[in-house]
Amino acid sequence: MKKAVAFVFSTMIAFGASDAFADSHKAPLTDLAKTKISAWLKNPAVVSAVKAQNAKNASRSQDQVIKLDKQWRAETKAGSGPLIDSVLANPLSKYL
Repeated sequence: MKKAVAFVFSTMIAFGASDAFADSHKAPLTDLAKTKISAWLKNPAVVSAVKAQNAKNASRSQDQVIKLDKQWRAETKAGSGPLIDSVLANPLSKYL
């Protein structure tokens, strides 16, 4: 569970959340991590899907990851796209 909380806060930092923003959201995010996220991390289907996705993408280069990130951001601005649609259509996304 501590990993889930650390993930939430590291994601906020990575996306430029200010200290004030992080402080004001600490309690609700900690609660989310303790309830829903910790339950997801105990679900064998979630663990299996994450392991499978990690194995599928293990050989991606940094350049490939950056390219996918740029594509994701462009599709987000556009409102949709094939990469986002494919992720949202997978069984784990539907479950979460």
